[in-house]
Amino acid sequence: MLRNGFASFILFGFVCAMLGCGGTRQVAVEGDVSFDGQPIEEGSISFIPEAGTASRKASAAIIKGNYRVLAENGPSPGKFKVEISWMKKTGKKLPSADPGMTADETKEVIPAKYNTASTLVRDIGAGDNRLDFKLEGR
Repeated sequence: MLRNGFASFILFGFVCAMLGCGGTRQVAVEGDVSFDGQPIEEGSISFIPEAGTASRKASAAIIKGNYRVLAENGPSPGKFKVEISWMKKTGKKLPSADPGMTADETKEVIPAKYNTASTLVRDIGAGDNRLDFKLEGR
């Protein structure tokens, strides 16, 4: 009887380790994002875990200045570097790989300090999180 109880305990521990029982859970994150006072029309936002944060990267699309990461796709609580990108159409057309076709030229309008060389860092807590970003180009 003791052996069966011990085996059950070990099995429960293994299942919990695999499913995350008792560990940190993923949380939702949402907010508004603007650049120089203008909502980002179509962009992206990524939350990249800093050292010591037991989480995975979480990303979302920014549409009309809003983003939302649902809990099932969200990060676990911790400290994150934030990268924000907005590839805006320039109005120029470029030749496409398909003969006779063109594609819209786009240009990153958000400064590197908010994306490829991001200095944005935010703490994400337990429960739902609202993180707004008012970026400036100056």
